[in-house]
Amino acid sequence: MVKSPCVKICKLVKKKDSEEKFCLGCGRTKDEIKGWKNYTDEEKEAVLERLRVEWIRLLIDIGEIGQQSSICLFVYV
Repeated sequence: MVKSPCVKICKLVKKKDSEEKFCLGCGRTKDEIKGWKNYTDEEKEAVLERLRVEWIRLLIDIGEIGQQSSICLFVYV
């Protein structure tokens, strides 16, 4: 069983380069959040792997890194 990456900081924000939104707390897209309970373990692991690769880039993109921020970074390992 793969645990949800939710950290109870639920705020959807829009990426600068698209209309797609992601959660400021866990990094998942709106569709990933909605579908999480129905995902297979393999699908969940794929989401977590994408977050490992993209998470800091997402925060830089919206300006949450590089300035004072209250965002707490969690490393998914």
